[in-house]
Amino acid sequence: MTVQITPKQREAAQLLGGTASNVMLYGGSRSGKTFLICWRLLHTALTCPCSRQAIIRRYFNSAKRSIVEDTFPKVLELEHVNAKYNHVDSKFSLPNGSEIWILGLDDKERTEKLLGQEFFTIYFNECSEMNWNSVNLVRTRNSMKIEKDIYGNRRRNRIFYDCNPPSKRHWSYKIFVEKIDPITRVLIRNPEQWDCMQLNPYDNREHLGDEYIDMVLEGFEGRMRERFLLGQFTDDAENALWKRSMIDTYRINYAPQDLERIVVGVDPSGSANASSSETGIIVAGKKWYQGEDHFYVLDDCTIHALPDVWSAAVMNAYNQNFADTIIAEINFGGAMVESVIRSAQGGDNAGFRCVRASHGKLVRAEPIATKYSRGLVHHVGEFSLLEDEMCSYTGAPTDDSPNRLDALVWAITGLSEGFTGTITQGDFSFI
Repeated sequence: MTVQITPKQREAAQLLGGTASNVMLYGGSRSGKTFLICWRLLHTALTCPCSRQAIIRRYFNSAKRSIVEDTFPKVLELEHVNAKYNHVDSKFSLPNGSEIWILGLDDKERTEKLLGQEFFTIYFNECSEMNWNSVNLVRTRNSMKIEKDIYGNRRRNRIFYDCNPPSKRHWSYKIFVEKIDPITRVLIRNPEQWDCMQLNPYDNREHLGDEYIDMVLEGFEGRMRERFLLGQFTDDAENALWKRSMIDTYRINYAPQDLERIVVGVDPSGSANASSSETGIIVAGKKWYQGEDHFYVLDDCTIHALPDVWSAAVMNAYNQNFADTIIAEINFGGAMVESVIRSAQGGDNAGFRCVRASHGKLVRAEPIATKYSRGLVHHVGEFSLLEDEMCSYTGAPTDDSPNRLDALVWAITGLSEGFTGTITQGDFSFI
């Protein structure tokens, strides 16, 4: 296997091999970002015997599909390296004793395994899906010492990142572009150690199918076009129901220990094929505090997958968060939605309620936005993709489908109503 990298990719490869301790490649879909960073990780592993590298994504199943089953085998073939993959430990072992671990932050056991190791190089794949607290915690494991490589050159610890750009309020924009600390908002020390570069599909056109950009990416509109084709960090929409201040002001790091109820809101994909939209999966809870119900957004487990996979993700969110009820919209799937969830492992014993929408998304969302403006909803940590959706959706025909937002609305509405029998609220009804 041979590969010819484009001039723009060659420039990115030089950046990855440069002196900055933290390097991010950002831009549109299929621009070669993941391939280039995996190639750099393998080069490090080959030239630094017995070193340990980590490729980390928020969801392990996504890392497995993207890295283990797709990109990394291609990189190994390119370099003619015979590496063994251990399915139990989720790591590639090289003949020189180096290891490349594939990890997700969505599993407690894997996270504990990660935090119990030291790594020479760390790669945060699709870092837009991760919150800064998690990333900062993992960065402490970038401490494995390798004095020299096989050529006698001194080597230093490195951390790589890539993403399709989210909002300018995301930590990746703050620290890599604005050069400010995402938490304190003060200028970072040693800004030259945080370097980044934009790569877009146009920069990789010769390696894509003839119709990929013209027929697929050019069809995107609104924020999807800005993010996946043009590779741009986006601003909040002027007419969106939510503003960042409504979320940031009331954000907390930890949820109360004694939440009264926890639910999983689900907005199923409208079709059951690989090209369908995402299935929104949001976990939320509530607690009575100072005379009012307060609501806590605990997790965003949204996934782009076929029904057997997204239903398993729903049950994983239900079990890990000790939820009481799954609330799923059934407008497109009808009885199939409940059947799919029931068929997942443990689904037959899960609490379940279905909801049918009869009016527009903005009408359903307005009461929830009001709760945010009153300081009654708290995000426990940072959920960048959900928050991007909330602060960009205006209801315009060109807006992307707000799967995460819909799931959030169902979850908090369900917690507000309490499910005492059949509930009808004009624009939606619980069945």
